[in-house]
Amino acid sequence: MKISLLCPTRGRPHAMQRLWDSALETADDKENLEIVFYMDKDDIHSHYQFEKMDSPQHLGIIGERIVLSEMWNECQKVATGEVFMHCGDDIIFRSKGWDTLVREHMNRFEDHIAFVHGMDGIQNERLGTHGFLHKNWVETVGYFVPPYFSCDYNDTWLTDVSSMIGRRVYEPRIFTEHMHWAVGKQPRDQTYTDTMARGQRDGVTAMYESMLPKRQEDAKKLREFIEKCKG
Repeated sequence: MKISLLCPTRGRPHAMQRLWDSALETADDKENLEIVFYMDKDDIHSHYQFEKMDSPQHLGIIGERIVLSEMWNECQKVATGEVFMHCGDDIIFRSKGWDTLVREHMNRFEDHIAFVHGMDGIQNERLGTHGFLHKNWVETVGYFVPPYFSCDYNDTWLTDVSSMIGRRVYEPRIFTEHMHWAVGKQPRDQTYTDTMARGQRDGVTAMYESMLPKRQEDAKKLREFIEKCKG
């Protein structure tokens, strides 16, 4: 079961390499792992870093500066794995064998419908900030992440929907450390500043709260798929 790390990135070439190195160093099955970056057209430094990382396990998209949620969806469309990670360029994989644990949890369910996440050092069991979904989930609801949010709330959406169907799996032995400026793990850069400004401009919190019926619709589709797989 191949795992694809899906990662929009902007202005953080050093973090691209750090992320991938940490994923490889801690994975049990390095051959069944790939990373997919979405880079904005004007982000030349990230383009250069991607070229330096030349490998068949690296895929890259260079495109317009679209809605952040859609960047993950574009990554998923070109990914070749069966399991997709809602990844960020500001995380570091800390736990050995994280990929084995993800596969074990996915395989607990014949239908592979589950949202598997570990600790991030900030939210931990409260919120699946960087979780994993199988392609069956994506095909059932029609997208990897909800294509609406210019910042935040993908993780909240997946946490809420998976909780609705009883398929949220928290695995504390997986530690993907979130190196977020808000808790002092790295300086606040322009990418963080832009993200916060978009959230305020677009009213993402109110948008999320207004879309409960859509989350319920996703949960209904997933329940129906689960029942269908039972035969």
